[in-house]
Order: sequence, then structure tokens, then C-alpha cells
Amino acid sequence: MAVSPPFPPKCPFCHKLIEAPKELEPKRLGDFAYGRCQCGAVYVYDVTGHNLGAAFSEALGYGCSFDWDLAWELVPDEDYEERLIERYDLKTHKVYPAGRTEDERTVRGVLLFLSFSEEIKGVKGPTPPVDQREDGGSTQHPGPSTPTRQYSKREVKAVVQGGDPEYLDKIAVMASQDPKVLNRLQQLLYTPDPAIRWRAIEAIGVASRAAFKRRPNFVGEFLRRLLYSASDSAATNWGAIEAAGEIIRNIPKTFDPFIRELLALMRFEDSQASVLWALSRIAEAHPQGVKERAFFPLIEMLSSELPEVRGLAARVLGLVGAKECINSLRRLIGDEAEFPLFTRNGYETVNVGELAQEAINKIEDEGAKMDERELNEKVKEGERLFKEGEVLTNQGRSLDAIEKLEEALSIFEDESYEKGIANCCEKLGDVHCFRGNLGNALPLYQRALTICHKKGDPISEIILIEKIIDLYRRQGDHEKCAPYYMRALEIAESTGDAGKAGYYLTGLGDVYQRQGELHKALDAYKTAHSIFMKTKALERARILAEGIARIEEMLDI
Repeated sequence: MAVSPPFPPKCPFCHKLIEAPKELEPKRLGDFAYGRCQCGAVYVYDVTGHNLGAAFSEALGYGCSFDWDLAWELVPDEDYEERLIERYDLKTHKVYPAGRTEDERTVRGVLLFLSFSEEIKGVKGPTPPVDQREDGGSTQHPGPSTPTRQYSKREVKAVVQGGDPEYLDKIAVMASQDPKVLNRLQQLLYTPDPAIRWRAIEAIGVASRAAFKRRPNFVGEFLRRLLYSASDSAATNWGAIEAAGEIIRNIPKTFDPFIRELLALMRFEDSQASVLWALSRIAEAHPQGVKERAFFPLIEMLSSELPEVRGLAARVLGLVGAKECINSLRRLIGDEAEFPLFTRNGYETVNVGELAQEAINKIEDEGAKMDERELNEKVKEGERLFKEGEVLTNQGRSLDAIEKLEEALSIFEDESYEKGIANCCEKLGDVHCFRGNLGNALPLYQRALTICHKKGDPISEIILIEKIIDLYRRQGDHEKCAPYYMRALEIAESTGDAGKAGYYLTGLGDVYQRQGELHKALDAYKTAHSIFMKTKALERARILAEGIARIEEMLDI
């Protein structure tokens, strides 16, 4: 079937040709480019295609002249409509339906469009042209009629360090009257007293929630400044990451997309523990948001050389109910490395193994509660047999384990309990792999994968896909890995996991190279190399660079 040729983009609302988006000055956190159609629709360019949450926020703000008071009051489908143009390339200002340019460069960019209702157009006034806007600021609405006054640094500091157990309530009242209390609290992040610094971090979250009702744009810009300072390795940013996490925890509906900005900071080893502490605070209140965006980076942190990173990663995985990681967490139970952790009780010395055990207990408790609510008596019997099979597997009694697991699977099939079927198939596949029966394992993994895909569980999908890829590679059927690499890459991009995306692109390049499709292999390797350089995976980047050079020599490039 012939592939449609590339074409210049048109506005999806009025169908007129649009100009290429341009960057604002000064550049904003997301580093997006902006544009405006003649019909009044605005658009934002996301080069990766997997940062659409932040792109949407920027488009909404740009469409309202960065008047966040107005922007966050708008109702989807009533006050504005959203459209996407995928596979857009800014360099050529064209849409490539095949996802590749003429020189075989992969195109993943997305243009996100918002068109506002006539009523909103009348309220917000004209959006400033990109090339005329210099400060990225906004005109303030007066906000709620809360009494206003200004608080000095001395007053704010007195409340934070005064020892009053209700200091957070007092901070909230102060911030609702004077949003610049946030700036006073930020100054306390530089105090040498760690107890005051941690109280200030918690206060920033509460103050942000209170100030957001009056001046949401002020809070948004404050969060951006925190993340800017944290991303500047030359800057002193004590507490900035933790404070950013507190803001996201307290205003998740608006700022959940910034979890990805936090994750990007884990490329700095000195920031990893701070990011994980922030994620643990967010996960306490909003576990699903953290699991959807941070699951795979958390798994990688379990093998860190730093005990505080291993321990905090285990803690977060427990908070998000990551049952998929039970075995990885069990391997940390004997880890007695200690580190100081700030909690509501102050500084406490904890060890990695204790945090791993707490995470396991939490995951198992939550699973037991869910089972109690959902399972009938027959399925509960299947669950009992499944757990016996797990125990036998851990004892090395693989034949007995297979017998128990197959009994459990039969019950789950009779009851049409798909969760149990998927779990049994995966565990049976693991046991068969252990015994070297790869041919028996493959259809079990594939059946589990089908259920997880149908249920919309991308995390379990990735885990199963990696097992299937490993099986095919061990059997020498490398070409059969390609569709699984493609699906894994799609999931990694949708969750913003650049490290995983680079890994899958490398695997895809290996498949192409074995098939003799060197140009496709080169494209995959170069994209992966770029990702590894950006994520500071320098050893992987070095190895890929050597492979790229060899292919270019073969192609005489």
C-alpha cells in the first residue's frame, strides 16, 4: 500500500495552512514552540510526542495570554476544544504520515491545538504574537476577595521554627493573603538547620495550595523556578526538588505532568535521593499518578550503589502498590545499609532492608484487601493454590510448583478470572524457563500479555514483553522480537521513560542489522545514542557510537 507523501500542516479547526511554531523569549520550562492560527486557535509543538500533559498546560496558558487565573477556570469541550497533529517535523515544517523524513529520520513530534469558544475569546482578548512577547508574564485577576496583607521573612520564619503543631494552618492563612509567602519560605531552604529546612519544605506545599486559589499563575511560575534551579548543576538548590514535590502533592490536578520534570533530574546522581523523597510524598496522596509516570525508573534505582536511593526507591514502589516488583524488593531484605531519613518524627536512621520489607508488607496488605472484596470462594481457593505454587518455586521444587499453579489456573479459567489467569500464566512461564522448557513458556507469556493489553495495564505489558524478547533471543529467533520492541517502545514513549526507549531502540536496531536493513538500523541506533547522551548514560552511548561508526563505514557514509 502506497504511503501518503509529506504535506504542510493545516489548522484542524479552520483547515488553513499554519506557520511554523516559534519559541518564546525567555524560554519557558518545557522549551516548547508556540503558534497561533488566523482563526484564533493556538498550538504548541512537542518534539518528543510524549510530553503532551505539559504541552497542553502551555497551550492553555498561551491561549489565555498566560493569565492562569482564567486558564484554570475553563471547562473542556465547553470553553475550548483540543486537537492533535501527529508526526510533525519542525525542521521541514511538514507532516510525515509514514513517520520518517526523506533522509530516513524518525518523526515523533506533535502539534497540540486549542480553539476557544467565542465567549472566552471575548474575555481573554487577543493572544500576544510570539515574536512580540518578551516577558512571558501575565496580567493578574484580583482572585477571591480574601483580605490581603504582606508578611515579612521574619514573620514567616517565626511561624516555621516556632514549634507550634498547627504551624501549617497558620502558613496557609498567610499564603492565602500574601502569595509571596512562598518566596519567604524558599529563603528558609538555605538555613543550616535541617529540621527548619524540612518544615519549610512541607510548608511550601501547603502555602502553594492556599495561594493557588488567589494567584495560580504565581504558584506555577514559582514551581518552574524551583525546577530551573534544581536542573542547574552549578546552582545551590537545597530543598528545591523536595519543595517542588510538595507543590505537586498538594495541587495534583494541575501539576501532575511535572512528575516527568522531576524524573529528568535523576540523571544527576546527587539529585536522585531528593527526587525519590519527593515522589514518596506525592505517592502517599496520589499513588496512581506516580506509578503511571515513574514505574520503570524506580525499578532501575533499586540497583543503585547509594543506600538512600535503593531504600527510597523501595519505599515509593510500596506506596504505589507495585506488586510486579515483589521479587526485586525481596532481594533487598538482607540489605542492612543505613541512611538518615526525614519523616514527620524528624530525622530517623533507617536501613534499606527495613524499607524493602515495609514496601512488601504494604503491597501484600493492599492485595489481600482487594482480594477480599473481589474474590468468590472458588477464586480464593485458586489464590491459595497460586501462593503455594510461589512458595514451592522459591524452594526450588519446580515440578510441585507447576502442579499447584496448573490447578490454580484451571480454577481461574472456570471462573473467567482474568487477573488470576494472567498471573498464573506468567508464573508458569517463569518456572518452565527455569527448567529450560522455553517452548512451553512462550505461549504462557503471550497469553498473559494479551490479557494485560486488554485490561490496559502497560506496566505488566512491558514486563511480559521483555520476558518474551529474552526467550526469542535465547532461541535465536531475533527477527520475531521486532513487533515486541515496537510495542515496548510505544509504551516507553507514552510514559516518558527515555532510558527504556533508548534500550528498545537499540534492540530494534539489532534486529534491523541482522535483517541487513542497515539504514533502518543506523536510524534506530542514532536515535538511541541521542537519548543516552541526554540521559547521561555515557557508557551505553560510547558503545553505540562504535557500532554506528562501523555501520557508516559499511555504508560508505
